[in-house]
Amino acid sequence: MKRSIFLLLIILTLIQLNNKYDIEDNGSYDDTNKAYRLLQYNRGTVGYGPEISSFNSILVQYNNNRLKETDRLLYKNKAVAINQNDVNLNLIAYFINCLCSAIIIVSHQGVFRNQMVVQLNNQLREMYLGNVTIHIPIYYMKYNDYMKMTRDVIIDANTEYRLIVSAGLPNIIAEPMVINFQAMLKGYEHLTPTPKTILITTSYDSFGLVPSLSGSNNNGNLFAMFEMIRILSHLYRDPNTRGKYDIMFALTSASFLNEYGLKKWIDQQQSDLLDSIEHVLCFEDLGITFQNPVYMHSSKLFANKTANNNNNNNEQIIQLYKDNFNQFNIPLEMIDNNIDNTTSIHWKHQFFIQKNINSFTLSQKLYSQSKEMHTYQNPVDIDALTVNIKSIASSLLSIIYKSSKIGKYSDVLEQILDINKQNLENWISSIENTNTMVPYLQELPTFTSNNKELVDKSKEFLNSIEEYFKSYLDDFQKQLLPLPSNSSYAKLNIHFYNPVTQSITFIKVKGLGFELSLLLATISTLKLV
Repeated sequence: MKRSIFLLLIILTLIQLNNKYDIEDNGSYDDTNKAYRLLQYNRGTVGYGPEISSFNSILVQYNNNRLKETDRLLYKNKAVAINQNDVNLNLIAYFINCLCSAIIIVSHQGVFRNQMVVQLNNQLREMYLGNVTIHIPIYYMKYNDYMKMTRDVIIDANTEYRLIVSAGLPNIIAEPMVINFQAMLKGYEHLTPTPKTILITTSYDSFGLVPSLSGSNNNGNLFAMFEMIRILSHLYRDPNTRGKYDIMFALTSASFLNEYGLKKWIDQQQSDLLDSIEHVLCFEDLGITFQNPVYMHSSKLFANKTANNNNNNNEQIIQLYKDNFNQFNIPLEMIDNNIDNTTSIHWKHQFFIQKNINSFTLSQKLYSQSKEMHTYQNPVDIDALTVNIKSIASSLLSIIYKSSKIGKYSDVLEQILDINKQNLENWISSIENTNTMVPYLQELPTFTSNNKELVDKSKEFLNSIEEYFKSYLDDFQKQLLPLPSNSSYAKLNIHFYNPVTQSITFIKVKGLGFELSLLLATISTLKLV
């Protein structure tokens, strides 16, 4: 009896020691320790991206030295942490074939910037284009969050630390909305029978294989429009410097889904407005690099070549843009294309060309890309974006004022064209951790989601756009458009899944020695009782 009591005391002591030292909460429940899930969606009957969101596995760290067939067992049923520098399609496929339970991609060491997420999109785009079947969760973590979570613990195949993400089954997002914004500056001829309008349009959404951080992928379009609004509204507020043109601003969404938002915006406009447009200026990828010139893309309809881009007024507009870009030592190159009503649309301005509206796209990309997902992306170059914005603004002012009236206000122009690069930096930083991707960017929790932070950030981002428009412009309108999964125009037939952001837990688990000691002590006790 004494012996059995003694063994029972040993068991209780072991349990107490385990309770004291077993679980190490390394900040795992801190809201800052986030894991960002890679994109999951269906197109028709084909699935893309990780099909699972939850896992509970021992963590091992890949150190770029184990890719042998004999090492596969080291990763089986484990969660593998990979440095982003090492990520490529072959490595991801290797770990999937190893039957690991999850992959954690850790960003580069140092300050987390938009270049890293853009790089990851380009590293993994072939995985989606090649439709690699992924039956395991794949998450992205910021370096600082990962180090804070693990607290410099040595992670290898011999450790007993476990990662846990409890997310349940992924849910399809039902009936998402596309949100467009528009407003205008009224010129001094606004009430005349035939006022002329200049339309400036771009998109604010972006695509990302890490949806929660998709704000990193906006290549300056939104910031360029904001600066055009600020500069032109400054002049239009003063009756002495108000131009004769009405200036319309249209900010659209769902651009990577074949410009669904822009197409719907055009379809909903009154014919009077469309007829009044003298020319449309579209922004795409204006902040790539100083090494690229700016291309002014124009198009002609095969069926009506003489009505598009062949008139004297159009040539004058093009020349004004060239002259003003030259003042900032930025080469502006004209690129002409021919399209018809059956041609796939690759540039924003081509939607307007199909309606015989004079239009151009300004971009630092020479070749058009399909308005679909998984195009190659570039981070924002602040210096390139700044000088391109100045060149565009100067060109617009020359067109609006015919280069004469503004000469008397050179001091004013010098002041308003002084673009604050720090402000641009702040804008970029504020949205790089924001999900700006349709269909996740929503004002209301209209889909199944337990992520309040996602909805709150979406509302904050959308409200900031609305407030900016209202503070500078007149006749503000917001379009809320359903995004049908079977749209015959956009050929979508696509469904996206939540979750996209999850809290991640890091714990130390029971050691094998403890389990054996507990088992032997229990057996001995049972024999003696």
